[in-house]
Amino acid sequence: MDLKYTTNDLDIFLSTVFFDEIVNNGGGMNINDMFTFYFLLKKLQPKVIIESGVWNGFSTKLIRRTLGDDPLIICLDPRDIPSDGYVDNNKNTQYYTGSSFIDFNDIDMKKLNLDTIDSDNILCFFDDHQNSARRLVQCIKKDFKHIFFNDNYPINAGSHYSIQHLIDNDQREKFDIFNQYSYSLNTFPQINLNHRELLIQQIKTYIVFPNIFSSEISLLEGTFQTVGFFNDSDTEAINKYSMFYKHRQNYNWNTYLTI
Repeated sequence: MDLKYTTNDLDIFLSTVFFDEIVNNGGGMNINDMFTFYFLLKKLQPKVIIESGVWNGFSTKLIRRTLGDDPLIICLDPRDIPSDGYVDNNKNTQYYTGSSFIDFNDIDMKKLNLDTIDSDNILCFFDDHQNSARRLVQCIKKDFKHIFFNDNYPINAGSHYSIQHLIDNDQREKFDIFNQYSYSLNTFPQINLNHRELLIQQIKTYIVFPNIFSSEISLLEGTFQTVGFFNDSDTEAINKYSMFYKHRQNYNWNTYLTI
């Protein structure tokens, strides 16, 4: 499967899937991350998407617009979707949010009939700011193979432990649950780092999708460079894909992996 996108992929996304809330999703994914998610959905065509971290619901809307009515979407978030957010009334969308919240780690495979579905047809999507190594272990235990992480921060960036931190051995003490940054949302203790190499060996595919335009991303921990599909000095591309360029600093290292 070719996971290198083209200008044609960008054009189709803008003409058939884009909606205004993609660039008005404060606190959630913006257009550069949304496009990457769309691109992976189109390539994989999963029958089930487990969405851990729903926020305003616009990523759910993106899934529906990309894949149509048939796929099952399971939405997990301890926060209720706000009144100005998006709630999908499709019968194939199940919400476990707010007071009905179920954490990904606690989902009952049999109750949700996931034990009857080939794991090759299931995509786990994490935009929940939890310890990603913990999420990886949970996916392994549940025999899920396809995983997509938003906020896969590089070394020394980000408040929660990412898969890139695992690979590059980011040893910040802030990943200890009792010593986290005040703005961290993570609820999981750090993994046993003595098992780090064994966990990394479980990863078969690892693709960090590029930003659409290269850019410096300013975070509370500092400023970090991103690789772009286009160079940020490509005038023709900037004019044609101005919306991606305008929001290039909202990119968060979207990553697809298989185990």
